[in-house]
Amino acid sequence: MNPPVLVNGRNIGAGPLHPDASDAERAKAHRLLVKHFASIAAQLGDNLFLLGERMTIADCYLFWALRWAPIHGIELPESLQAYYERMRQAPSVAQALAEEGIA
Repeated sequence: MNPPVLVNGRNIGAGPLHPDASDAERAKAHRLLVKHFASIAAQLGDNLFLLGERMTIADCYLFWALRWAPIHGIELPESLQAYYERMRQAPSVAQALAEEGIA
């Protein structure tokens, strides 16, 4: 395992939602994520996936980001929660999660 990257004694790889972040940093990150998730939900609209009818790498990345939202107390818009559940049940995603032991 690599040692953390420290700048002025802080782990810069941890990000603003890490427990080492200040309350102000975590609150700002929370507000921004709520705002961006709302924007993504609007872009998603009635589409099955971000770019239409086919899954792309953007969907895989968003799925991973959405997995972390509840851990940090971020409530997802209803359409993104439904999208997350659809993605989680996709055969390829379910297989990847099972192989990683995080299903």
